[in-house]
Amino acid sequence: MHLSIRKFPALFDILFLIITLFEILAIIVMCLTSQMLDISDFFIIYSNIADKIFWIFILGIGLHIFSYLKSLDNNWLLFGNLFGIFGFLIFWILPQYFFVGVILHWVAIHNLIAHAKLKAQPQMQSKTS
Repeated sequence: MHLSIRKFPALFDILFLIITLFEILAIIVMCLTSQMLDISDFFIIYSNIADKIFWIFILGIGLHIFSYLKSLDNNWLLFGNLFGIFGFLIFWILPQYFFVGVILHWVAIHNLIAHAKLKAQPQMQSKTS
């Protein structure tokens, strides 16, 4: 698969989601196994972590905006980039609703990868003929 500026935010989203899901699982395990922490402390811990890594959210939003501007000719890629931007904004501004951010990122990844491939196929056919 050829990496392009239109698909790079999807790669960033995949890495971000994998790390975020491991982070969430680690916090849940820590809250369940610790005697000092309760599961109700989950959102406090996650919010504190999200405050410290806000620069990752800014980088992700910037990548999606740049990809959005490069893909103005394809509506599916525009929707995918908008879902990615909204997902990062939810992770940043409303960390309590991280499940919504995970769903938005999944939709963004699906749209960016699936429809960037569809756009690339006709170009490759025209080069061979």
